[in-house]
Amino acid sequence: MSCAFILNPVAGSKKDPSFFAKLIDQFCRENKIEYILSKTERPGHGRILAEEALKKGFQCVVAIGGDGTINEIARALLGTQIPLGIIPKGSGNGFAREFGIPLDPRQACETLLQSKAISIDVGKINEEYFFNVAGLGFDAQVGYAYNQAQKGGRRGRLPYFFLGIKEYFSYVPSAMNLSLGGKERRLTPFLIAIANCKQYGIGAKIAPKAVVNDGFLNLSIVHQAPWYQYLWHLPKVFIGNFDQAPFLETVLTKEVTIAPEKKVPYHIDGEIRFGGGTLVVRIEPAAVTLKVPQGYPI
Repeated sequence: MSCAFILNPVAGSKKDPSFFAKLIDQFCRENKIEYILSKTERPGHGRILAEEALKKGFQCVVAIGGDGTINEIARALLGTQIPLGIIPKGSGNGFAREFGIPLDPRQACETLLQSKAISIDVGKINEEYFFNVAGLGFDAQVGYAYNQAQKGGRRGRLPYFFLGIKEYFSYVPSAMNLSLGGKERRLTPFLIAIANCKQYGIGAKIAPKAVVNDGFLNLSIVHQAPWYQYLWHLPKVFIGNFDQAPFLETVLTKEVTIAPEKKVPYHIDGEIRFGGGTLVVRIEPAAVTLKVPQGYPI
């Protein structure tokens, strides 16, 4: 087997990049794997490195980073039969958690040897792809504030939670027009999550019934509700039954058009965008191949 490892040295984990260089070298030598290890140097570089690995004929491309890094690299693999492997190094690692990929780098390496390859769906917003969860509204607002506040600082569940509380009291939901299933709707939601997988990072399952290969996106519309209702139902997000919350509306769809009435931030696998105008969201079934643990139930 031959593998191209692509490391994002500034992704969430505080481990020194030299740790991963030594780990990958030892792992590949012990298992007689031909490999290269490249480091991203700027946003978008992961896709370029993955495209170069394809041209060189590597049999697997492995992302070492978080959901944003995975997104960049996986874009280069769309429509190919070359599988994507993952060694988690992000602050949330929602995509890796979805498939039960170990968060420990050594165990994640071992999982690559014992994995199976599956095809999964991919979402698309206008011309950009997402592999885990996209959305707009409160989650995008908090994501933007979190990225700004945590540059060079502490990351993780608690900082995100406390920042979310702070942002809640200044957040003003925006009206949006939805075109869904041939019907037009106008609503002012707290947030809209467009989920291919079940969860954001840090184990927060915004769409607990989402399935990665069913040919549908899971639209989770969180309607406005009193703060105490959000607080009461918050634990459900982490234990996997958030779909029981009375303010959550869930719709399976292959396509939806969302037109905010004013410019609002949205996110694609946690990466914030500020483009205005209409968002056309579609599913592309079985568009990328992924290495997952043998026990993953597909």
